[in-house]
Amino acid sequence: MKVVNTLFGESIIIDRRNAGDCAQESGALFENIVYNDLLNYNISIIKQHDFYCHYGMPRRGDFLIKTNDSQIHIECKQLGNVQSHFDKLDHCFMNLIRGCYGKHFWLVYDFAKDSTNGAYKKIYLLKEEAEQIKKQVALQGITFALVHIEDIPALMRSYNIQKKC
Repeated sequence: MKVVNTLFGESIIIDRRNAGDCAQESGALFENIVYNDLLNYNISIIKQHDFYCHYGMPRRGDFLIKTNDSQIHIECKQLGNVQSHFDKLDHCFMNLIRGCYGKHFWLVYDFAKDSTNGAYKKIYLLKEEAEQIKKQVALQGITFALVHIEDIPALMRSYNIQKKC
């Protein structure tokens, strides 16, 4: 972004970033929020760990957390107003179904609470689909949780992961 002057001498702000750059910034900010939340627990955290996606290509995951008895792959998705970011969840689900994330996977998400009713319908459908996928991957011995960022403390308790004192 930069400030430029018009032909009439007015200052205006020009934003020439593309949508991908803005989405990447928003995603990185959300990852930092999740990371700071995870720091409150008795776990070790590896950021940007390597894995192979369902295409067999090397990728970097958001987090790999290690507890006493398991490793949990975490991907973070800030869905904003639940438009184009929503469609990218299929890639995560395919990686999950193909076992690319290992035996334990959490998909941590957030979205704009002031979104339209259509966005809330998409979140409802996301939760419904996640429940079906959870049952499917359980047959492969994979645990999966779709978790809203505000529900991380409850998920940690369900895994017996304690907060730091």
